[in-house]
Amino acid sequence: MITDMLDWADDAADEIARVAASVSFKGPLPHLPRTRADLTTMFGSPGTLTLDKAWERANIVDCHGTSGDHPSMPGVPAKWYFRTHRLAEPYFREALRRAQEAAPDYRMERASSFNFRHQRHDPKRPLSAHSWGVAIDVDPALNFARTFTRGTRPAPWSPEWMKIWPKGLPRAFVEAMTSIGLTWGGWWLECDPMHFCLAPF
Repeated sequence: MITDMLDWADDAADEIARVAASVSFKGPLPHLPRTRADLTTMFGSPGTLTLDKAWERANIVDCHGTSGDHPSMPGVPAKWYFRTHRLAEPYFREALRRAQEAAPDYRMERASSFNFRHQRHDPKRPLSAHSWGVAIDVDPALNFARTFTRGTRPAPWSPEWMKIWPKGLPRAFVEAMTSIGLTWGGWWLECDPMHFCLAPF
C-alpha cells in the first residue's frame, strides 16, 4: 500500500511539472471581468440553457497540484485536481501556490472549479461564474456557504466567525489567494467562504 501511494505521488509530481512548464503566471490580469458580458468577451460563452460542448473541449483544462502531506500518509503529498478554464488555470495555480506557502499548516483536501450551473443551484438565478470555470471552491465541507441578513454577518476570523467555521480557511490563505486579484465570497452577505473568483460574483 505504501509503495502504491509513493508511485502515485511520483506520477502526480511528474504531471505537476508538465503543467507548470506548459503555462506560467503572467501577473494580475490587466482587466478583471466585472460583468457577465465581460466574462463572455474574455472567456467565451459556455452556453445558455445547456452547456456548449465545443466550448468546453476548447477551453476547459485540468489543474493539478499537492498540498502538504496526505492526512493518513505522512511523507506522501496530498493531491488535488480540478477542471477550470485554460486562461484561469495559471492564476488559480499561482494563487494556490501562494496560499500553501503563506499557510503551510492548512492542508487543502478538495478544490473544484468548472461546473455548468446556476448560482446557488437555483434555476431562477443567473449562471454561476463556475459555468465559465473562472471560480474555485476550496474545501466546501469546512467552508460551507451561509446567508446572513445585513448587519449580522460576523467579521471574518472573529470569535463568532470561528464558531461557525472552526476549521475554515485561515486569514493568511485567503490573503494569499486574493493577492492576485481574486474575489473572496467570505465578504458577501450570502457568505461563501469556500469561493474565490476572477469576477466579483
